[in-house]
Amino acid sequence: MTTLVRIFLPVMLSAAIAACSPRSETRGNYLTDSLISEIKLGETDRRTLTRLVGPPSTQGTFDSQVWYYVGRQTEQWAFMKPDVTDQRVVAVY
Repeated sequence: MTTLVRIFLPVMLSAAIAACSPRSETRGNYLTDSLISEIKLGETDRRTLTRLVGPPSTQGTFDSQVWYYVGRQTEQWAFMKPDVTDQRVVAVY
């Protein structure tokens, strides 16, 4: 019986600890600072922009020349509701 407890207890403790570790996710088109720094104002055209950071999340409603990149990072502990840790909206004209 004690051998079973010696094996079972560490396995259960490690499973409980792993279940409580935070889970991070990135959703949308989240532009990091390094990606934004690669965009050269007045020099980067649409084709180059798409190659660097991907297609936009959406375009402007009244001005289709405006591209919006929308993204967020979330963190969730176990079964709790995810918390937004960072959210960015980058508009490129």
